[in-house]
Amino acid sequence: MLLEVKAEQGRLKQEVTQGKKRESALQLELTRTQDELVLAKQQLNQSFADPEEPEELAIKEGFFMSAGDLYVRPLIDSDAAVGLTRMFV
Repeated sequence: MLLEVKAEQGRLKQEVTQGKKRESALQLELTRTQDELVLAKQQLNQSFADPEEPEELAIKEGFFMSAGDLYVRPLIDSDAAVGLTRMFV
């Protein structure tokens, strides 16, 4: 009987230890998620505070306006295309 009680006590201690580890991992994940949320909010606020026009920003990022007033990025970088052209000429 005493042996059974000690075995049950050992099993319960293991469960408590595992529960604490899970709680610690979840707390870490919560902190990480909260940090990401704060960073995303800062980036969102910064983008609204940025005085650059969307067109200027799009051009700076390598996009150009297509026929349908949509900003698209070329599949091949223009600098790389020039390099390829020079290689084959």
